[in-house]
Amino acid sequence: MNNDFIIDRINQAHHMIDEGNYQNAVEILKNLKFRVHDGKLEADIKHFEKTCDETLEKDIVNIDNTSVDPLRKQSNINEKYYGWATSYLNFYDRLVKQNEVF
Repeated sequence: MNNDFIIDRINQAHHMIDEGNYQNAVEILKNLKFRVHDGKLEADIKHFEKTCDETLEKDIVNIDNTSVDPLRKQSNINEKYYGWATSYLNFYDRLVKQNEVF
């Protein structure tokens, strides 16, 4: 297996984000960590995922606790999920380009 598989997965996730399927895009990207066998990169991935996921959860709770109308809440939540998914996409794309991940 080579780098083409990983690049294909990143492209699939990008397509899913374009279609608004943010959670599945992130799941595809999260599965790429199983292809990384460098201890430092594994630690970087774990830190990124923990920080990014915690930020999303906190932001969603904050949005839920606002008094804006339900449609505005849903729009704000979708915006946060979009940002979350694109953060993952950018992180893994950069990771693959800057390191030898096969």
